[in-house]
Amino acid sequence: MSWKERMRKGSFRGVPFLIESADGELGRRVVLHEYPQRDKPYSEDLGKKTRKFSLDLFVLGPDYMTARDNLITAFETEGPGTLVHPYLGNISVVAEDVRGPRESTREGGMARFSVTFVEAGEKVQPTEDVNTASAVSSAADDALMTVSDDFQEGFSLEDQPTWVAEEAAGIGEKFFSTLKSLKDKLSAISDTLTDYESAIHDAVDDVAALIRAPGQFAATVMGLVNDLKRLPNQISSAFAMYGQLFDSFGNDFEDVPRSSVTDSGALAEGSTGSRVRQMANQTAIVDFVKKTALAEAARTASEMDFTNGTEAQAVIEQLTGWFDVAMEMETTSDAAYAGLVQLKATAIRDINRRGRNLKQITHFTPAETLPALVIAHLVYGDARREEDIVTRNAIVHPGFVPGGAELEIIQ
Repeated sequence: MSWKERMRKGSFRGVPFLIESADGELGRRVVLHEYPQRDKPYSEDLGKKTRKFSLDLFVLGPDYMTARDNLITAFETEGPGTLVHPYLGNISVVAEDVRGPRESTREGGMARFSVTFVEAGEKVQPTEDVNTASAVSSAADDALMTVSDDFQEGFSLEDQPTWVAEEAAGIGEKFFSTLKSLKDKLSAISDTLTDYESAIHDAVDDVAALIRAPGQFAATVMGLVNDLKRLPNQISSAFAMYGQLFDSFGNDFEDVPRSSVTDSGALAEGSTGSRVRQMANQTAIVDFVKKTALAEAARTASEMDFTNGTEAQAVIEQLTGWFDVAMEMETTSDAAYAGLVQLKATAIRDINRRGRNLKQITHFTPAETLPALVIAHLVYGDARREEDIVTRNAIVHPGFVPGGAELEIIQ
C-alpha cells in the first residue's frame, strides 16, 4: 500500500480539517555532565522526551466559518483529545499552542491554523511519597561542597620549601594509584574503563601542578571518585569500592605527629614548621578523600535495589560506621559536620523507606540430613520454594542437605 493510500483524513475531537504540512519533536532527555580536567563528558539519559506534533492545517468551503468555529471549540476544550494525524494515526494529545485562525480576502472561504499538539500520556495520581533518592543526591552535593572547603582551608604550600609540595604530590599519586587498583580488579573490558584509566593517567601527569592549585585538585578528586560508580556492572560493587577507598586509603601513611605541637599551639622542641605543615597537608588530603568516598557511597546506596530487608539494614550499618568515623575527624569543620549529619539522616531515611516492606533473612538448621524439598515444606509450608533454598545456599545435592548446617532463608 502506498503512502498516499495510507494517509487518513485529519481531525481533532472529531472535527475534520485538511493538512498542509506536518512536523514533530522527539528524542531523549539528556543531561550533560562535564568535569574539570576531563576532555570527555558524561551524558545521563533521563528517558524519552515528550512527543510534540506540529500541524499547519486549514478548513475551507462556502460554510468554512462553521468548521472554523468547531475547531476553535475543540482546541479550547479542557483535557486531552484524540488527534487523527494524517500520517501517524490516532494519538491522545493536548493542544499546547494554537496560532490562528488566519483569514484573508485573498484566500476567501478559508481559515488556517498552526497547532502544536503534545502527547497526553497517562494521568498519574499525586502521592505523598518524597523522592528520597533525589534528596540523598542533593545532600551529598551539599556535603561535598563543605568537605572541599575544609580541604582547601586546611591545605597550604605557602612559604614552604619544595619538598613539602613534593610530599603532597606523592600522596596525590598514591590516591590516583589506589583508584587504578580498584579499577584493575574489574575483569570486564569496556570503553568506560579505558577512558577512566586515561583520566587517571592525565591526573598523575598533572599532579605537581594540581597540588599547587587545591581547588583544581579537589575538583579532580571529586570527579574521579564520582565516576567510580560507572565502572562495575552492578551498583552494589560500586558501593563496595567506595567502602574500600574509605577504609584503606592513607592507612599506610605515617601518623600525624600530634606531639609536634604543644597545647599552646607552639612547635614542640625538635619539630619544624615545614614538618608540621607537611603532615597537616597529608591529613587534609586523606580526610578529604575519605569523606568524598563516603558522600558518593551514600549517593550510590540510594541507587541500590535491595532484594531483602537484611541487605538494606547491612548497608545502613556500614554507612553509619563510616559517618561516625568521618564526623570525628579533626579536619571536619562545623559546616562539614552539619553537612555529613544531614547526608547521614537523608541516606538512612531513604534506605529505610525502600527496605521497610522487604522480607528479612533468617537462618534454619535442620537436625538431620533432608531433601531441600522437605526443608522448604518445613520452613515455608510450601515445597515449591525448594529452588530458593538451593540457590541461596549453593547446595550441591538438593536431595541431601546436611543436617546441622545452618541455612539462610527468607523470613
